[in-house]
Amino acid sequence: MLQNMVDEPRSRRAEYAEQTKQAILAAAADSFLNKGYGETALDDVGRVARVSKGAVYHHFDDKPGLFEAVFESRCGAALEAIVDLMPEESSPREAIHGAIAAVFNAYETDSKLRELSRQAGQAMGEDRRREVQQRKSFPFVLSIFENAAANGSLREGIDVTIAARMALELVFDGAVMYAADLERPGYREQMEQVLVAMVTGLLSDGDTA
Repeated sequence: MLQNMVDEPRSRRAEYAEQTKQAILAAAADSFLNKGYGETALDDVGRVARVSKGAVYHHFDDKPGLFEAVFESRCGAALEAIVDLMPEESSPREAIHGAIAAVFNAYETDSKLRELSRQAGQAMGEDRRREVQQRKSFPFVLSIFENAAANGSLREGIDVTIAARMALELVFDGAVMYAADLERPGYREQMEQVLVAMVTGLLSDGDTA
């Protein structure tokens, strides 16, 4: 009984802390998207979230850290949409085609993802942007290459981790380039064609499905 009485306040505190964090993230996302990174102030974020500046700093060290959390959350939502578009059963070649198309579709249809990606270089630096952008996606891409290796579809001697890491970077960099010039005629088709040719080049000649 006593333990339950102790645990309940802790649980409530944890729940309140999570609610506070989510309110800060929502307010920050709105500010970054509408004002831009440079014009966003943590004081304003706290005021919109209805929390103190101290509460903001309790959850996030600084503005770059807050932006990173917002950006990573948006990338995670995009990954869920990408995975949902993938067929349950497909050959490695079909999976690569589908994954590339799904990533480009995410950047084409999600204006918030595009805008946060555009600001991310200023907020975090390009290397950090790539790291955050790819962090949650890597296990998904790695699984495609692991499946290819398991059924003999990957070229002999190819390291699956290196292949997945390089393919992921190529595809995301391509999607960011495309997002910066959506109206260019035929741009998406051209970029997807090049990326598919490059990434599927890691597969053995026998995998033609």
